Amino acid sequence: MRVTSLGHAGLRVETSGARLLCDPWLSPEGAFQASWFQYPDNAHLMSDEIRAPDAVVLTQGERDRVDPWLLAQLATSAPAIACTTSAPSVRRLLKESADRRIVAATPWQRVEVAPGTTLFFVPEDSPLSRRAAVVLRDGGETLVDLGGTRLAPIQLEQIRDAAGGRIDLLCMQGATMSWYPSCYEYSDERRREAARQKRLARFAYIVRALRILKPTHVMPFGGHPCFLDPELFHHNDGLEPGGFPDQKQYIAWLADRGISNAVAMMPGDSWDITRRRRETDATWDAVSLSDRRRYLTEYAERRRPHVDAVLARFPEPRESLWDSFRDYFEHLLLLSPYFNERIGIRIGFHITGDGGGDWSVDFRPESRGVRPTLDDCGYEYRVAARWAQPLFSRALGWDDFLYSLRLTARRSADKCNDHVRLLRFADEKLLRAVEKHEATARADDTIAVHSGGKACRVQRFCPHAGSDLLDSGEVLPSGALRCLAHRYEYSLSDGRCLNGNAGTLRVAPAGAESATPTPIMAMPEWPS
Repeated sequence: MRVTSLGHAGLRVETSGARLLCDPWLSPEGAFQASWFQYPDNAHLMSDEIRAPDAVVLTQGERDRVDPWLLAQLATSAPAIACTTSAPSVRRLLKESADRRIVAATPWQRVEVAPGTTLFFVPEDSPLSRRAAVVLRDGGETLVDLGGTRLAPIQLEQIRDAAGGRIDLLCMQGATMSWYPSCYEYSDERRREAARQKRLARFAYIVRALRILKPTHVMPFGGHPCFLDPELFHHNDGLEPGGFPDQKQYIAWLADRGISNAVAMMPGDSWDITRRRRETDATWDAVSLSDRRRYLTEYAERRRPHVDAVLARFPEPRESLWDSFRDYFEHLLLLSPYFNERIGIRIGFHITGDGGGDWSVDFRPESRGVRPTLDDCGYEYRVAARWAQPLFSRALGWDDFLYSLRLTARRSADKCNDHVRLLRFADEKLLRAVEKHEATARADDTIAVHSGGKACRVQRFCPHAGSDLLDSGEVLPSGALRCLAHRYEYSLSDGRCLNGNAGTLRVAPAGAESATPTPIMAMPEWPS
């Protein structure tokens, strides 16, 4: 098996009988309204080889994985293979390119893409998850691409068992790409610290996954973008200390922890799994990334026409957006009483430019409704009218927009709030599934937690989003438990959520029995 890096999270995989593209992203317009661009530039990889795969494997339904520009240039005979958990969002993006057959595989279902070459998906365990790992096997060799997923330890163990105990190459993303804390009105010090915590949490998970999977080699990819629009260029500072580590930082962090089997791969570099040998792309002999700012400035000049073309598709509105704002959020308030209760605050929107204004939506039961004021808001967003218009008309999804970082946010109390999930997944059927999942997810399961020389039992699944705390929980020296999925913290004395309105964690003295006992497992103490 031969694996070629396409940059970002993209791979080209050649097996004994198939040529596959996995999550390829080469669009010259980047992604998320020309906010993200591939780092480093991978434009030189467009070739007849790239245009002629036997199939395209798509692990998640986001624009840095599903590239309509590229897919429109591929033969329509090449099917798109996706997990059923991400297939709906993949299908939505594929509609922007040529018609293409989608093979939607259920979790763990083996799909034969050629004689002797099979793959299967392992998705994250959440109704809202659009991400899945993919396991590709050919002639006794195994490639595992975890991407940016956060699978539970038991899932990782099952992958290793399914691979016969041997994983030849593991690909994993190091970046934690998010609008938090990048878009929040924090001091520089607070923003750096929040970004550092996110980076360390991701890296700690990577080490845990490596110790379970025990791959022969690991191919880290930063998975991070760069930002070439002048309005967003300052976000490139996050490539250094923040949530967007590059491969060198990723590999150095692993090396400091005794993990020396990582392989650095630039776009175009290939790894021969059989021979355990890397072949480098000569393109990079003439390119230096040591002066990152200079490289990005020159890259931005090359992409400026493409940025301008995207911005031209989102003109400034000439009429007031108040009616569309009111209609949009009045509908949103009807979708889920469960989410309304969990949100429980007023959210403000300062829409700048022609057609804008200062408006809010109140989720509190005693004053629920949409208001033409910004009074008493727990959260506030600043959004340009050119982006607000397609958001309120549903031409642009909140997921795409939030990833674009084309906003600023502030909150009166520095606490997380569930309105972000409501905006991102504003579908009545999906929200009901989430409510059912969170209300019923193995409610009787408990795990043992040790903190400060004391032991207690807590519910296994986070009261916020049902994440398995065996995987996503960390014990803080302060006597709290943090769920890494969304970083909510709970007191180990009474279960209160300490930094948000995410429900209460059930806590009982050690020795209390649950209806469905779980083997006692000590959660790791986390360094301050």
